[in-house]
Amino acid sequence: MSEEEQILLDLLDDPSFNRWINGEAGRTEQKRWENWQEESPLHARVRKKADMLYNLPMEESRGSDLQQELKQLQERIDERNNIFQLPDKTRQSSTGYRWAVAASIALLIAMVAAITLFTQQQPKKANSEPLYSNVEVGYGEKANLKISDGSRIRLNANSTLRYSPEQFNRALVEVWLEGEAHFSITRNPDGKNRNFIVHTPDGDIHILGTRFNVNTRFDRTGVVLEEGSLEILFKDPAKGKPENFKLKPGQRAQFSSSQSDIQLQEVDTLLYTAWLDGKLEFRETPLSDLIKNIEQTYGVSVEVQDSTLSKKKISGSLRNPDLQTLLEGVEAVLNVTIVEQKDNLFLIARKQNINKGKI
Repeated sequence: MSEEEQILLDLLDDPSFNRWINGEAGRTEQKRWENWQEESPLHARVRKKADMLYNLPMEESRGSDLQQELKQLQERIDERNNIFQLPDKTRQSSTGYRWAVAASIALLIAMVAAITLFTQQQPKKANSEPLYSNVEVGYGEKANLKISDGSRIRLNANSTLRYSPEQFNRALVEVWLEGEAHFSITRNPDGKNRNFIVHTPDGDIHILGTRFNVNTRFDRTGVVLEEGSLEILFKDPAKGKPENFKLKPGQRAQFSSSQSDIQLQEVDTLLYTAWLDGKLEFRETPLSDLIKNIEQTYGVSVEVQDSTLSKKKISGSLRNPDLQTLLEGVEAVLNVTIVEQKDNLFLIARKQNINKGKI
């Protein structure tokens, strides 16, 4: 095992390092790891190997020979891991287990290199149909896709993205989104024009080089543009034909396939991208809107006993909140009681109107 692989093995247990590699670290944390990377060429090589482990190349091939190679490599990894299978409580301190993980790291790095080499050597068929992959993110989770051209797509909880890795080297890139995602799209590296399209249930979003957030929840699509330019194409149900609309940085557009107009407003984009840093930001947010977000993010149902509470507004910020922490924050701010009536069903009521476990 090489020196950089030994260092990487030690760093795999560090949550801060994992957040940095996955692009989820805060600014201070990110700066600290960037300084660490610049301290020595050895650290730079560790970072490179970490990237190889965490992010397989997007230009993956589906050839049968490659699939067989990957299957055999995975079998070898599983075999080595099974040899050193230990109880969970002792794994972290076991030398045997760490050597098994180290062997897996070496094999995975070799696997990534093999994929890259195989992909580069395979001839591309002209006008061949792209192969699509689906990324599904569960409740309370997030996902991060790093594209080989420098673009990045980050998915929020309860979201699905359909995409073709090989399309990112072509003039036309199409993805299909249900849920919420943030896109940071670079211009085509070779300087040619590229048409990047995000398909949503309510219409299409055409992008050049830009950063923006898309949310298809709540029976409509919302788009917030941070920088760059994009064009929205949606079908007007009244006119029965497509309508175009260009969005400017700092604007938020909301549209639906069942409505004939686009709602446009100037916004603070940080409110809509705070989730990228693991934060929830509220600024005069009605409780009814917060409840919708809770239900979509955590996969629970929330009911309000007194309808007038739904109109109460909340301002504040929470970092990396779990469901319990978030509900406790709502209780404190609004002076209410939140009780779990049964699995994944919560009731919000005024304190004097509710007893624990009973309406």
